[in-house]
Amino acid sequence: MAMENKMNIERCLEILELQGEPRPADIRQAYKDLVNVWHPDRFLHNPRLRAKAERKLKDINTAYNTLISRANLGNDHAAVAAGANAHQEAHRATRSTPQGRTSRPAAGKTEQAVAYGTRAVLTVCYSLYKAFNHALADLAARTEKEASKEERRHNETR
Repeated sequence: MAMENKMNIERCLEILELQGEPRPADIRQAYKDLVNVWHPDRFLHNPRLRAKAERKLKDINTAYNTLISRANLGNDHAAVAAGANAHQEAHRATRSTPQGRTSRPAAGKTEQAVAYGTRAVLTVCYSLYKAFNHALADLAARTEKEASKEERRHNETR
């Protein structure tokens, strides 16, 4: 069992790109960096990459929770028996994030459908926004070009 736990810790360190015995602050910083890199919302345009990022983020969250629990337990041996399980259960129940935000337990089918629908609508809106801005930029360029031609004609007639 100890060997399995050691392998698990080594895997967690590998996932969070840490070495040795990192401090809780190092664990948190590595977690935040990797979440910024692998957050699924960065890949709305590509479902394949989004799915990959969701899997990667799940591994990152598991590694973070494992290492931070181990670090916290190592700092307070008296809390091992009494508080460790209660903390983990409370953490699972509220799905707390390192930034202190909490979210509700896993969504049902209706909530998932609403979330997917909202994501689809937001993706379409973003695409329309980009197309509109592109069209405005083209219009501005054409207007500038026509104004330049008009100015040249005006100067030639003088």
